[in-house]
Order: sequence, then structure tokens, then C-alpha cells
Amino acid sequence: LEALAMGLFVISSKSNGGSEILNSQNGAIIDDLRSTQSIQTALNQAFYKTKESAIQIRSSIAHLDFGKQLQKLIKLCV
Repeated sequence: LEALAMGLFVISSKSNGGSEILNSQNGAIIDDLRSTQSIQTALNQAFYKTKESAIQIRSSIAHLDFGKQLQKLIKLCV
């Protein structure tokens, strides 16, 4: 989540809990870590990101911002 907040493209395995928030816009999920082709494909996706991509990546998790999550929690407790 922290890497995404910085606009970085994230590569993760499917068994990592962080993979739940990844999509084709902000990251890549590798199903089989023994597959060099899967790893190569994910790395190629990461290498071709631009400044505009970084802005989109940050936007893709804006709804998970701590302040917004805190407001939701407070509303649930009231």
C-alpha cells in the first residue's frame, strides 16, 4: 500500500495479502513464482510506467487513505 501511495507499480505473488488491492493499472500479480515468463512479463509492465502512470497509480488507492478510513470507522462507532 505504501509503494502504491508513492505511485510505484507493484509486483506481488497471488498469495500475498497485498495482491487484493492490485489491478492491471497499479500492479501485476504473479500466479506462479517458478514461471520466468510470468516474472518477465510483470517486470516489463513495470519498466514502461510514466509520470502519468504514477499519478494514476496513486489515484487507484485514494479511497484507502488513512483519513478516509478513519472517518468510516468513526461513523460506524457513532
